[in-house]
Amino acid sequence: MQPASAPVLRPAGVPDAPRLGVLATQVFLDTYATEGIRAAIAHEVLALCSTDAFTARLAAARTHFIVAEREGHLLGFVELRFGDAPAPLPAGPAAEVVRLYVLARFAGCGLGTRLLAQAEALAAAGGATRVWLSAWIGNARALAFYPRRGYDSVGTTDYAFQGERFENRVFARPVAALPPRADGADPLRHINPDHFLDSPQGRLTTPERNALAWQQCHAALDAALRSAAPGARLYLMVGAQGAGKSAWVRRRAAGEPGAIFFDAILVQRIERAPLLAAAARQRVPAVAVWCRAPLALCLARNAARPADEIADEQGLRNVFAALQPPSLGEGFERIVEVDADAT
Repeated sequence: MQPASAPVLRPAGVPDAPRLGVLATQVFLDTYATEGIRAAIAHEVLALCSTDAFTARLAAARTHFIVAEREGHLLGFVELRFGDAPAPLPAGPAAEVVRLYVLARFAGCGLGTRLLAQAEALAAAGGATRVWLSAWIGNARALAFYPRRGYDSVGTTDYAFQGERFENRVFARPVAALPPRADGADPLRHINPDHFLDSPQGRLTTPERNALAWQQCHAALDAALRSAAPGARLYLMVGAQGAGKSAWVRRRAAGEPGAIFFDAILVQRIERAPLLAAAARQRVPAVAVWCRAPLALCLARNAARPADEIADEQGLRNVFAALQPPSLGEGFERIVEVDADAT
């Protein structure tokens, strides 16, 4: 028999809603229905764990899901929601671990720790200063798990449904702010997936790290838009690797301190659409910056980068070929075209 592959963590999307609902139902019943299924439990599970309920939460602006999956099988997930910290926590931007669910068969394999670590990284990227959660006092596994992960017990609250109340313990821990970058870029103003891939050992790239980096970028953008100064603009950079996007951002940022820059390839409309929607929700006008360097120049610049920052050549060619030029019809206030000489 072939050994099972390692579970992969990735952001969840609306197509995951049915499986999330079934997994949540099983974990909820294992936790709360210790004496069987009574009416209150049944009503709560059907309301909380339906496909429609998960579809709505997956689409919510300030809620993020990360799932653990192996060979098409869902093993667990974490649901993180941004908002202000509730009492008794100090006031300030925070993120709540709404649910951290792992199927009982896979408990103790490190999945919960991995999911929680990614949720904490996502919270930091989104500007939260604290992560908090509540756990039922009858859930001994959870009460032991969170203190081992650096969470302090800070009080109690009640989880109520169908007229019944369950005492919960509130846990919290501070989140370290994103460290300043060596190049001086503000990670909450100059938002780039590569910034979240950098490490003391250089740029570390794996499919799992890439997926988290993009999710971190979306969380960082949401935080930046919510705190944007009057008159601020969002600049969405469009172009292949090596087209000069980051160089343009560095020059522009020095003269426009309130601006927000999302610096990624963004060559397709489907990639730009959620960013434009986020800007529209906060009434921040968006500008497309289309860096139009020719393919030969992009390839040459890419080849001259440090070894750990070089993009795969065929991947770069694919990105260049997939470019869909930005248009005002997408929702941009204007489009700035930058030729090779200007980058």
